[in-house]
Amino acid sequence: KYRDLKSLKWLPIGLWTAGTVNFALSAGERLLREVNAIMLLRKSGFKVPTIYGINWYKKYIIREYVEGEDLVKKLHSKDLEKTCSLVGCFLAKVHRLGLSLGDTRPSNFVIGKYGTIVPIDLEQASPKIPPSWDLAEYLAFMMVYLKFKFDESFTASLSLAKGYLENGGSLLNICGITKGNYVRVLAPISPIYPFIAKKLYRELGCSQ
Repeated sequence: KYRDLKSLKWLPIGLWTAGTVNFALSAGERLLREVNAIMLLRKSGFKVPTIYGINWYKKYIIREYVEGEDLVKKLHSKDLEKTCSLVGCFLAKVHRLGLSLGDTRPSNFVIGKYGTIVPIDLEQASPKIPPSWDLAEYLAFMMVYLKFKFDESFTASLSLAKGYLENGGSLLNICGITKGNYVRVLAPISPIYPFIAKKLYRELGCSQ
């Protein structure tokens, strides 16, 4: 269900990220974004939840429950680098469609059969959101789940970047994670984010 009351959650986020990310606040707009994203991704061959019904008036959809592993749990396993590489690969393919997911916290994904990344929350997906934001937000929240361990966070970030670039993602999108407005928004969430982002920027040769 997409309640306008939920906008109370998105309102402060929308204000905090004003001028950085074009988040949808109304229930109707969030529902529309989710449906459009699911339709586009399914048409393009991605695994996404099947929609069984939509009620535009009451603002809800009935959709498939996706079986899979919690991606957050995989961040605490020996599969950390592989998992982040898979996420990078997935985001590169999504961005090549001209779509950004908007809310890429690791908790918004599951790992389905055959190691497929499946997005389970697409209510902020939009072509109006910069692809670099998807990368930046994922990395910042990933660092939270990794309890701000610097070396581990950097290794995982590099794995994501390599997976992204190896699957047609733009280097400019990776380099964009150091934008000042992203740092302003994400540093309070993850204090090590600015340092990891800058190190990744140098490692990938963005400054050349």
